[in-house]
Amino acid sequence: MIFNPVWLLTITAAFLVGNEAVSQNYSETSDPYFQAEPSPPRAAVGSPAMRTGTASSNPAIIQTQFSTPTNATQEDSGATETSNGGSFLGSTEETPSAVRKIATKLPQNEADSTPAAKASRESFEPTRVLARVGDQPIFVSDLSIEAMQLIDKFMPAAPPAVKQQEAKKLIPRLLPKYIQSKLLLVDAIDGLPEGANVEDIFESAGSQFDETMVPKLMKNMKVASPAQLDAYYRNLGSSLRSVRKSWIENELVMYTMREKIQQKQEVSHREMYEVYLANKEQYSTPARVRWEQLLVRFDKYPTKAAAKTAITEMYDSVYHGAKLSAVAEKKSQGFKAKQGGQQGWTTRGSLIDKNLDKLLFTIELDKLSDVVENARGFIVIRALEREEAGFVSFETAQKAIKKKISDEKLELEFQKHIAKVKARVPVEIFEPEVVASNPKNSIR
Repeated sequence: MIFNPVWLLTITAAFLVGNEAVSQNYSETSDPYFQAEPSPPRAAVGSPAMRTGTASSNPAIIQTQFSTPTNATQEDSGATETSNGGSFLGSTEETPSAVRKIATKLPQNEADSTPAAKASRESFEPTRVLARVGDQPIFVSDLSIEAMQLIDKFMPAAPPAVKQQEAKKLIPRLLPKYIQSKLLLVDAIDGLPEGANVEDIFESAGSQFDETMVPKLMKNMKVASPAQLDAYYRNLGSSLRSVRKSWIENELVMYTMREKIQQKQEVSHREMYEVYLANKEQYSTPARVRWEQLLVRFDKYPTKAAAKTAITEMYDSVYHGAKLSAVAEKKSQGFKAKQGGQQGWTTRGSLIDKNLDKLLFTIELDKLSDVVENARGFIVIRALEREEAGFVSFETAQKAIKKKISDEKLELEFQKHIAKVKARVPVEIFEPEVVASNPKNSIR
């Protein structure tokens, strides 16, 4: 799994959820707990996918910290127990007992309190090290929020113990992108100016997290205090301190990536025109028509003659001045009757009824058609507006083409950069399933 540099270098305030590839795999499962139309997931915070979208727009966080080191101690915002966040270059381990102690502060239903659920929660091993990138460890707790949110999204009805087991299965599939996130972090630290104080940088960014992000997260998670927010994350196998640390790491990565990779790639007029000509079919516009309809269905009447009488009465009403939309809303039996029979734009060839499709593109505009019979019933149509097939001009398409080419160049620059980082930064993976399932992956 790789980062899209365009997405990585674009600063937004959005919180992205989960991993699309993993989500897609879950959407195809036949698991009895799977919900085809998932309920709204919790806002993801701990994943690299989210973290690349939450960087601060204030580079002064880093620029102002190249000063004499201080002895200030970084305190955990709202946390009441030692957690696995630690300092930027070294992490202290969070004890399972502390996790359980804080987690019990959250309201739980009976299923959450069963011995099986408790055993499963304890076996999630939040402090287990999955991999080490340079001197940066990756803990289970770093991945647990995203894993649990994916399971909650696609298996909302599953018992807690089942959710925990399924989340554990996701860990090996999520780990590669977290490894890449740490690669970027190690590169960011290595690229800091000589004399930069990493602890001061973290302290400054951490203060911004406490002041701006914590209130937003409390609102999103509907909790009343940082301690309750911490308990929420601990119930997912992580902690507020871990989330805070991830956010700070992302701040540093975002700043250094903006410095190392040119965001505005030069694109010539010739490049854009060549792309336009090579992909001209993508810029074609099919013929389309906007129309309205009156419909009576055979299955709503005892005989075909009765149905014919009903459509004739509607036709006569419109012919003598009634608004078709009003008649349709009252008497038509079409899918969009309540919208006045308005069908919107329809492209040529898109209708199953080919005779109707042909009629829509040949009938005189703003004129009622005769009563027409099809497989469902009797219909009357009126074409309101038509557009012929054609092509989007180069001038119109130019802006989108330029962005596409620029994004591709930026992606190439990013891939070159990450390849250099992988070549020099050692990665040690302690999760056998990742090694077994990715024998040819790009993790070195």
